[in-house]
Amino acid sequence: MINDIQTTQIEAFKEIVPELGKRRKLVLDALKTLDKANNKIISVFLGLGVNQVTGRINELRQLKMVGFSHEAECPYSGKNTMYWKLTKLGEEEGEVIGNPKTANLIIRPFIVTDGLDKTTYNSQIKSSIKPKFYNVEVVSKWDQQNKCYYFESLCECEGYLFRNSCKHIDKLMEELNKWNEI
Repeated sequence: MINDIQTTQIEAFKEIVPELGKRRKLVLDALKTLDKANNKIISVFLGLGVNQVTGRINELRQLKMVGFSHEAECPYSGKNTMYWKLTKLGEEEGEVIGNPKTANLIIRPFIVTDGLDKTTYNSQIKSSIKPKFYNVEVVSKWDQQNKCYYFESLCECEGYLFRNSCKHIDKLMEELNKWNEI
């Protein structure tokens, strides 16, 4: 009797899967990559609005593909929020988006401070290993003698302390280059 119910559920699931919309599939894949996340983390990871993610999470919960994981502080808002995880049905359908350790580092908007001879860019970038953000700073200075800019960077992560460089600084530089701000 139990095997008949499980077989019926699996067959019903296979009929539903082709109807998964593009955004549902994207949210499902993001959760498979992130393992456990709240709506805001998923929205930043995917580059979507949080309202677009919230609706898809609710739909996936009704389809029994996503379930409650735990309640914890959101790194963005500082408030306690619900975190989600995939169920067995969701695990079967979801795919990892790239390498979960390096796929889309989460970056908070940067602050630009203009000085007389330098421009400072500050941001917070989410650790790919720990549930925290690191403060990252890049300073661009104009070298009058050589007629070019040079850059100094600083990050509070452990990797920077050992190597004087890290992926958080690389990510901030990449973002700045995208916006042609340097």
